Amino acid sequence: MMGGLPEELLWRTVRGIQTADLFHRLPERWDETDQVLSRLEASEPAGIYLDIPRLRTVEGILSRERSSGKAVVNPGLLVRGIMIGSFIVRNETAAAD
Repeated sequence: MMGGLPEELLWRTVRGIQTADLFHRLPERWDETDQVLSRLEASEPAGIYLDIPRLRTVEGILSRERSSGKAVVNPGLLVRGIMIGSFIVRNETAAAD
């Protein structure tokens, strides 16, 4: 990873606080989140490995809860699903080339 990441990220000792405000940052990205989930829905391999309807449900719950300021559902579930799905879609595209 040397040379690939900035030194301040590579040797960072503080862990865990990067996502502390995730619930409050998600509302800024609902359109983008919806686009990514639509792309995952269109991917057959992503549908095999991910419960995309559940990710949509979590997205809906989180978008409704933003007015209360409290997350009943862990936003990390949605983010991890998107990350895994994006990996699958990216490799699906690369395999087709």
